[in-house]
Amino acid sequence: MWAELAAGDLYAYGSPGGWTPLIDALADKAWTKNKVGVTASGIQVAVGATHALSCAVQALCDPGDELILLTRTGR
Repeated sequence: MWAELAAGDLYAYGSPGGWTPLIDALADKAWTKNKVGVTASGIQVAVGATHALSCAVQALCDPGDELILLTRTGR
């Protein structure tokens, strides 16, 4: 599969929504293996923990909402 992709597809930043074949495969897997009815529009692939948390906060909060973020430092 990777050999079929153009160099630009392999060595460039992807779409913020995710790579379409991956998103489609995840939606298909969610239904066939997990019986979760989700479409491609309900799937977000994140590029790391910070991006994933940012997406979650933006999905759950509205402008002006207060957010309290707890962190743990040290032991």
